[in-house]
Amino acid sequence: QMCTVLRPTGEKLDESWGDSKKMLGNAKLLDLLKAYPKNNITERMHRTCTKILKDNEHHDISVENMANKSQAGKGLLIWVLAILRYYEVAKNVEPLREKVKDMEQAQAKTEAELSTLHSLIADLTSELSDLNSGYKKATLELEDLKNQALIMSKRLSSASKLIEGLTGEKSRWNHERQELSQNRSKLVGDCLMSACFLTYMGAFTAKYRSSVMSNISGDIVEKKVPHTCDLKIERIFVSDDVIQRWSAHGLPADEYSLQNGILTTQANRFPLCIDPQQQALVWIKNMFAEEHLTVKTLNDDDFMKHLELAIQFGKVFLFENVDEDLDPMLDPVLEKNFITENGNNVITLGDKKITWDDNFRLFLCTKLNNPIYSPEIIGKITLVNYGVTQKGLSDQLLNVVVKHEHEDLEDQYKCIVRNMSKNMQLIVKLEDSLLKELSSSTGNILDNDDLIKTLDETKEKALEIKKKLEEAQLTKKKISSARNEYKPVAKRGSILYFAASSLALLSPMYEMSLDSFLSCFIKSMNQVQQKKKLKERIQNLITSATSYLYDYTCTGIFECHKSTFSFRLACLVLEDDGLLDNKALDAFLHGDRTIGEPSVPKPL
Repeated sequence: QMCTVLRPTGEKLDESWGDSKKMLGNAKLLDLLKAYPKNNITERMHRTCTKILKDNEHHDISVENMANKSQAGKGLLIWVLAILRYYEVAKNVEPLREKVKDMEQAQAKTEAELSTLHSLIADLTSELSDLNSGYKKATLELEDLKNQALIMSKRLSSASKLIEGLTGEKSRWNHERQELSQNRSKLVGDCLMSACFLTYMGAFTAKYRSSVMSNISGDIVEKKVPHTCDLKIERIFVSDDVIQRWSAHGLPADEYSLQNGILTTQANRFPLCIDPQQQALVWIKNMFAEEHLTVKTLNDDDFMKHLELAIQFGKVFLFENVDEDLDPMLDPVLEKNFITENGNNVITLGDKKITWDDNFRLFLCTKLNNPIYSPEIIGKITLVNYGVTQKGLSDQLLNVVVKHEHEDLEDQYKCIVRNMSKNMQLIVKLEDSLLKELSSSTGNILDNDDLIKTLDETKEKALEIKKKLEEAQLTKKKISSARNEYKPVAKRGSILYFAASSLALLSPMYEMSLDSFLSCFIKSMNQVQQKKKLKERIQNLITSATSYLYDYTCTGIFECHKSTFSFRLACLVLEDDGLLDNKALDAFLHGDRTIGEPSVPKPL
């Protein structure tokens, strides 16, 4: 009856025994029971089945009782009870299922939304990554632009400094370039004359040098060799700052003395200076005092040891008081007989091999007035005649006079000359440094900080030095003006010295050293009383020097030569004053040349 209520076959059956038998007779009943849609049970079906069970409680409907009656009934009863129990459980579980279903739907919806959000987040993350990448790229570009802006700003500043700093140099370089371009065509003749000067002129006096160089110049003109007219040799070899430095160290500034300085420093062979007045000796000692100059004579026992050290370490060496004979041990040095071993120049001195340093310099000086050297010695050295000239001695005596009269003025003048020399050397050094930086600069010149720094320093120092030079030039001009007031005294002293020196032509005993002359000259000035008026003072100095030195010279000569000396001195004084008539002097010395030879023979 309960099976019919549950309708396992799916057909609508009555609760009659006939329908029950019909259902039981269905061959597929077992399969239908297995496939029964248990979730389709209704509440009415459950109530009906429950009522049937309740109404038949007195029949003791149980699985055990049914098993005793019918195994098929037992199976059906178990199935019915299971279905009813399922329904009861399902009835309580259904809300939970619905809730689970709702929650699953909500979960699915949420997961769908989450997936959408994840997709959105992925898109946003990708977009953010792109934006970050773009931002980073833009930041790098910005930094690069900032760096480029800084570089451009720095280059602009550097360009301004370069333009400003090199503007003054441009005009000077253009001027020098034009001069070099003009002088290039004359270089052959100038070099020829310079080579002749260095090779042959050292031993000659100023007058003979001038004559020989004039003849060489005439020969060059005749052969149409391009050269500089009225060439000054000193301008070929030395610059103004070098001349200033030489003058500051004691070399007279006259042309002959400058030529001697060139021969001493530029000749290929070591110089031997004929220096009776010790001018070259003093100048060399002053010039190389800061270069650890070694001074020896050939009579010193240890001169060879010191010479070896000077050769090895590139020092400056000076032999003073050299005679007409030189020690044969010097021959390898004078001839520069060195050989190359392992990349070094080596010279043999005695039984020793000494490394030859190219910075080594050797000077020789003799006090002999007219030494005679053998051709062998002449071929090994450059002979330089430092015999004093009238102008050179006049300049030297001017220093003595000014120092005697105004020592502070002379000290100030020497200080100014030294400072000007140093400043001119510094300017040349700065210019060379700037040119070196410009020539060695690689890459963009505007990025060369060292060049800009050098240019700034050069400009700053150049302006400072230029100002100092202008001030020094004005001061020097004022001091020179004051010094020039005493030139007549120095000129008279020079005349007196050359008049006394010319006595050596009469007798070799009449040699006068410059030191003894200077001593007498200073003594003559000490005897003059002070005068308020400068002109009177100068005239008194001239008179005193003339009188004192005349008496001093006459004391040392024979009586028969005193009139000759007096006449010679008078002629030189008149010639200096422009009062000497050379024609009258010629007539006085030689007589009337139109008259025949005298009948009386000459006594001498």
